[in-house]
Amino acid sequence: MTETHTMCPFCDNEITIMDGSIKRAVMLMAQTGGKALVACPNCCHVLPLDNIPTTGDADLIEWIAQYDIKEAKSWLPSIPLLDPMHAKMPNGFVEHLNVRFWTTGDNTIAITALDYILKYGIDPALAWARMGHT
Repeated sequence: MTETHTMCPFCDNEITIMDGSIKRAVMLMAQTGGKALVACPNCCHVLPLDNIPTTGDADLIEWIAQYDIKEAKSWLPSIPLLDPMHAKMPNGFVEHLNVRFWTTGDNTIAITALDYILKYGIDPALAWARMGHT
């Protein structure tokens, strides 16, 4: 499995994004308004990837390689920022039929992880784990 190394524009840390995460983001583009979304493994903010190929693995691997900081020695220029004012950390989840539905704790209805990502710009499962919960 390949990976790409870049800088997160939110937390300013060097991060590693596995190609499996990018492939999953491409697979879910129809459900995410045509955007490929990956989460920073450090701060959990969701990063939309622009101009990502959807034509096959070879094109995707080539796209990943062109933005890998090891070779480019620069910031990943293809990441626009989601509005951080809408970011909310998860307060918990409920589980139905082995699917987690996440809540922010402000009397909102629990929603799926994908809906949480789209609404708040945070990967709730990753944030939950980073907060020390299991």
